[in-house]
Amino acid sequence: MGAPNAGNQRSMGGNQGDGSKTVIPSQAHCKITCRLVGDMDPAHVRESIRAHIEARLLTDAKITWSKMSGGSRAAVMDISRPEFSAARSALTEEWNRAAVFCGMGGSIPIAGFLKEILGVEAMLIADDAIQSSNEKYDVGGFHKGIRSWVRVLDALTKI
Repeated sequence: MGAPNAGNQRSMGGNQGDGSKTVIPSQAHCKITCRLVGDMDPAHVRESIRAHIEARLLTDAKITWSKMSGGSRAAVMDISRPEFSAARSALTEEWNRAAVFCGMGGSIPIAGFLKEILGVEAMLIADDAIQSSNEKYDVGGFHKGIRSWVRVLDALTKI
């Protein structure tokens, strides 16, 4: 069984299939995704990217845009709320080092939906290079993570 679109692989730019490809491709395809921050609007970002690319398109080139999904707005959490302070203290206790607040994952859809639909702030708690270029998760960190959540949930019940 061949790869999807295997018959078209030799004529498309960006081909990652097996073997060398010395043919100049007749087409190029790409998918662009963006991680939004702050109050960025996905529709505005999408239209800005589209305008930027179309303004630089050579006269003998043609571009076809496929249907673009709606995207998710970034969510900025109010870390001055007591829940965040309680979670920070609980994490500091478990990890024996000061927990810090940092901007991350602003356009993770569920974080924004929790804030927009339910009116609650999402806590994105991570350690150990999750979603970095050398993504991994240490088993010891997994166990400390379990204990961390027990501490965080206990701290939240005392607010």
